Amino acid sequence: MERYIWLLPTIFMFHDMEEIIGIKKWISEHYDEVVARIPMARKLLEPLRDISTARFAAAVYEELIVFIIICLLADATDIPFFDGVWLGAFVGFAAHLVVHIVQAAIVGGYVPALATSLISLLPSAYIIYKSWLGMETGASAITGADFGIVFLATNLLIIHHFMKAE
Repeated sequence: MERYIWLLPTIFMFHDMEEIIGIKKWISEHYDEVVARIPMARKLLEPLRDISTARFAAAVYEELIVFIIICLLADATDIPFFDGVWLGAFVGFAAHLVVHIVQAAIVGGYVPALATSLISLLPSAYIIYKSWLGMETGASAITGADFGIVFLATNLLIIHHFMKAE
């Protein structure tokens, strides 16, 4: 697992740079079409419609800081719980990649971060698999993984809430 720890923030930034660069333009060009075809998309896209690139990048930066802290704890300690948190965070991030792929399938075309989701998903799955094989899988690590997934999902919901309040 140790050889893969710092790939989490690296792959995350590779992926989210595409999203930062493309989200504003994509929403301005596709919002009406997507909402007309998929009315439920309004709830997801409306808060992002007027978001500035700087505000979106700030949210990504907050997530990067969280990933770096998780990686530091996993790398600097021999505590299986933190290895589990790292693994759970990577699983949560990989699920996020799948979400973009599903969004593209539903929309029927490109969505911001699709290209890097497609490029990053298989390597991420491999890293998760190899890390799981190489780590202690006792109750502490499994609890840590559960915590990592729940924490990452909660953090993402909080970030989305603050992105709405501009």
